Amino acid sequence: MQDAPLADRIRPQKLSEIIGLAHLVGQGKPVRLAVRKKTIHSMIFWGPPGSGKTTLARVIANEIGGKFHQLSAVSAGKDDVRKIVAQAKSPLLEGRTVLFLDEIHRFNKAQQDYLLPFVEDGTLIFIGATTENPSFEVIGPLLSRCQVFVLNELSQKELEKIGDWPIERICYELEGYNGWGYRRYHSAVLSPYLWSGTNHYSRGKYVADGKWSATAVSGQSGAMAILKRLMEMD
Repeated sequence: MQDAPLADRIRPQKLSEIIGLAHLVGQGKPVRLAVRKKTIHSMIFWGPPGSGKTTLARVIANEIGGKFHQLSAVSAGKDDVRKIVAQAKSPLLEGRTVLFLDEIHRFNKAQQDYLLPFVEDGTLIFIGATTENPSFEVIGPLLSRCQVFVLNELSQKELEKIGDWPIERICYELEGYNGWGYRRYHSAVLSPYLWSGTNHYSRGKYVADGKWSATAVSGQSGAMAILKRLMEMD
């Protein structure tokens, strides 16, 4: 996991950590209910880039203890699906293999047809993601076996919540809590917002053992800017 991109390492791991998507993961909402009852069926997420399609698929797999596989329809083909199906048929994984196919609208009819029997018999819990209307891009037999959920762009208020993400967790993922392990990020990333002298930060506080405090940055602008810079450098 340490070799994964930063964006993957700080993704939510549980439904309770997801910001936004309240119409799907809020109390009493369909995805939360299905996860709680362990009655996950194949589904398609339709929404704009950055609306949380990949994150929600990962969280669902994690919550049900499933094996998560991710493919992009841009580069994947039948052989890639065939390998995942072979693994899914293991008795240890039966019924708990989640195949997330990003940009499913890029799969042609023959490729989508190939998925169909494994969705029908439950070999795969299929989650497709698309920015296009699935009614026009997904073949009828496959679409009829999937529940379609619409994901919306995050609101300004939800973005502000993301902006309050604890900076220490981000720094931990990049360097680990090792005293002065974050030094190489001070000048390039953090100093425009925080640095004003040795062990002193003008907009927050620095913990002696090298951890950034959760209050090191206040407000959306500073935290979002730092998060953006850190992810660009990862």
